[in-house]
Amino acid sequence: MQKLIVSALAAAAGIAAAGAVSAAEMLDLPATKVDCAATPAKMRNIVFDAALEYKWEVIEETAGRTVLKYARGSKFFAEIEVKFTPTSFKINYLRSYGLSYEKNKHGTVEIHRNYNRWIRNLEKEIRVNAQKQCRR
Repeated sequence: MQKLIVSALAAAAGIAAAGAVSAAEMLDLPATKVDCAATPAKMRNIVFDAALEYKWEVIEETAGRTVLKYARGSKFFAEIEVKFTPTSFKINYLRSYGLSYEKNKHGTVEIHRNYNRWIRNLEKEIRVNAQKQCRR
């Protein structure tokens, strides 16, 4: 019986440690400037192309704003907005599930580390696409 209790406690500690390892402070990327001014239609296409490259789905679009969602099966989901002007863009978190989104006692937001990777990849792809557009 005592071995069973010890095993259960060890398993619980392992699960808690695994959860802690996967959480990280959520990235809040600053607005990113692009090298040259693009028309609103070109900026929209730049954002769309980057979203498609990393399998983000466009779910809403208005002038200067695109809402994207990223889902990994039914386990993880993130929804963000990309606000853009002819010379800059900014990615903002909207909502998620399965990503352990939580404000800690210090007021910082923690989320699964994969969210940060998804956002960095998307930001980089938008920036690269904008640079390519500037060279045309």
